Amino acid sequence: MPGETLDGETPSHLSPEPTSVTITTTYMGLLPPPSSLQGYEAVLPGAAERILALAERQLRHRQDFDSGRLRISARIATAAHRERMWGIVLGFVLSAGALGGAIVAGGWIGAMLGAGGLAGLAGAFLIHLRHRD
Repeated sequence: MPGETLDGETPSHLSPEPTSVTITTTYMGLLPPPSSLQGYEAVLPGAAERILALAERQLRHRQDFDSGRLRISARIATAAHRERMWGIVLGFVLSAGALGGAIVAGGWIGAMLGAGGLAGLAGAFLIHLRHRD
């Protein structure tokens, strides 16, 4: 038996039974378990109702916060889509202008306009790829 000596006697400095026990209870969520609510209510009448009201307010706050985040995410997605569309439109206008200028101007000026337009589009495409990753 633990705590006994070879002659079968328990030393005086060891107690055969524990002198204290610590029990720790944890829970997750907005509400404590019903047994804890009953304990709160026994100590302070009305405490369980106050705890339930607090949990309801916290849940309402969390739902409002999440719906606000969803609205912001939708606005960001709409703005990003609008930005991409403007990029496509302006890229088309730039290429059409460069191509038109190259055709009208001819010679080395036309080649410079065409090359500049293509370089601008290629640069925009590469920047887009870099920011996407």
